[in-house]
This record gives sequence, C-alpha cells and structure tokens, in this order.
Amino acid sequence: GMMRGIREAGDGRPFSIQLGARKSLSTDNPYWAPRVDWNFVYTYYPTYKAVLDAHRRQPPIPAVLGEANYEGENNQPETPPTTDETLRRQVLWSLTSGAAGEFVGSDDWEFHDGWERRLSTRALTQIGRLRRLFSTLAWWQLVPDTGNQLVTAGRGTELTTDEPMDVLENDYVTAARTPDGRLAVVYLPTQRTISVDPSAMAAGARAAWIDPTSGASRPVPMSATFTTPGRNAGGDHDWLLVLRS
Repeated sequence: GMMRGIREAGDGRPFSIQLGARKSLSTDNPYWAPRVDWNFVYTYYPTYKAVLDAHRRQPPIPAVLGEANYEGENNQPETPPTTDETLRRQVLWSLTSGAAGEFVGSDDWEFHDGWERRLSTRALTQIGRLRRLFSTLAWWQLVPDTGNQLVTAGRGTELTTDEPMDVLENDYVTAARTPDGRLAVVYLPTQRTISVDPSAMAAGARAAWIDPTSGASRPVPMSATFTTPGRNAGGDHDWLLVLRS
C-alpha cells in the first residue's frame, strides 16, 4: 500500500528494499522480487559471493552493495576485527563482481563524540580514491569473469555456499572485463601469481598495478602471468591489476 501511494503521487525513482542479516538480496523475498528496481545486496561475508548471486539473477536488474561490515564495527565477534583492508576488500570484490555501486558504513551512524573528525579516516580516504579510479573506467560495461576466460589460474578458493566467514578469511581473486576486451580489472586480495589469457584482451593491451591504499599506479609489461609486487603502501598485500587497450 505504501509503495502504491508513493507511485500514485508521481514518484518514479528506482526502488529497492533491505532484507535481513547476515546475507540477503532484495529478490530473496518472493513478494518484493518482482517489485524492486535494483537488488540491495546485504552481506557480512566476502562480498563477491552475494554480488555474484545478485548479478546472475534472471531477469537481470542492477545489484548494489547496500551494506556490509561497518568501519569500527564487527557484527561477528568470533571473527577477526574489521580493518581498513576489510573495507577495501568489500568494495573491490563488489566492483569486480558486477556491482553497479557500493555503500560504506561507519560506527558513527550513532554519532559518537568526535564523529566530525572521522569523516576522512584512512579507510574512507582510500575508498574515495578507489571510487574516483572507477569513475574514470567504463565500469558499467564490466562483466564478471566467472568462466575464467581472463584469469585462468591462481584465483584461490571461491565461495559457493553462504557459510559464515569473515571477509579476511577468504582469498578469492575476482575479475571483470568489458565484452570488447578493451578493459579488465582484477582484484587480488593476497600475495600470489595469477595466469591471464592475453587473447581475452583487445590488441595492444597495457597493464598496471594500482595500489589500493595510495592510488599509485605501476605500469608493467603485458604478460601471461602477473605476480603481486609485494606490500602495498598500507603494509598489506592486496592489489588491483588494470588492463587497458
């Protein structure tokens, strides 16, 4: 009734709904599934799993990471604390798994004393840089590399169930590529070597490592294998690999 009233009043903006923790999609509910315009992805687990679940839904609608672990909070006290790396992983796993966008939360939703000073924390500064990076890419054309056409080996362990797991307890490499092969983005959460099929990219592809903590770019030769370049500026081992023609 409320939604009918909103629509009858002339408001046609895209609508979605947030369902329950610890993992849900708007389309999990059979009543709301045909009524939502985009899938609100809610997960405290490694975010790529829920985003890919939403991306695969038929008929397709946009998926947005609506809520995951908040900065300064951990809703699973039995798991590792939420860190800057946790927050980066949530964002980058989502944006390389078909998400049309993502939200980041903070424990300051409760307006703790000093909240104004925490609007530009280290993690939020990093995520701001990553959003600006993706704004320069044809992100809306990226298709998740679920068939291993681009990244053929070294991806780690993909979650295929919704078993409870902290974001820092999984190491899967996510990747997305445009159908014309002119752009690909690969997120490597831990140190490793991956194999890539250069024929999945358009001719003349160039490669660069992006430090997700500083935004710095390191051009490297196009290759069939890529090895993460050690610790990033934040002292962790996660990196973005961007391939462009």
